Amino acid sequence: MNHSKYKLRRVDRVFAFIGQPVILPCLQTLPKDSEVPTIEWSKRHLRPPYVFVYRQNFEVYAEKHRDFEFRTHLFMTLLQHGNFSMRLSNVRREDAGVYLCKTIWDRDNQDVKRVELVVDWGSFLSFFLSF
Repeated sequence: MNHSKYKLRRVDRVFAFIGQPVILPCLQTLPKDSEVPTIEWSKRHLRPPYVFVYRQNFEVYAEKHRDFEFRTHLFMTLLQHGNFSMRLSNVRREDAGVYLCKTIWDRDNQDVKRVELVVDWGSFLSFFLSF
């Protein structure tokens, strides 16, 4: 990886309960008067790797892994402010892992932010233990 082309950010850790929604953060500073970049959310060790792709002002459904269909979205009204955070609904145990939020301004200017999702059985177990 050529570090002059890519900027790798620190890892954020986010906790979620099974069955609940979670927001994976991805905040960037947008250059003044810039277009919203291509945004690729992917998960390590997943094939195909993409859980959400936003390109040329549209979500690209064809590239999304089918396990994430209808469960991921961006906050479209916040994109112009550099908020590329992704909401993941109905969290599953297998959703745990490292996600990458890649913003592509052009071929030579890309940022990658890593977010680790830790999934807890807490609310799932407390629901069944309450009976």
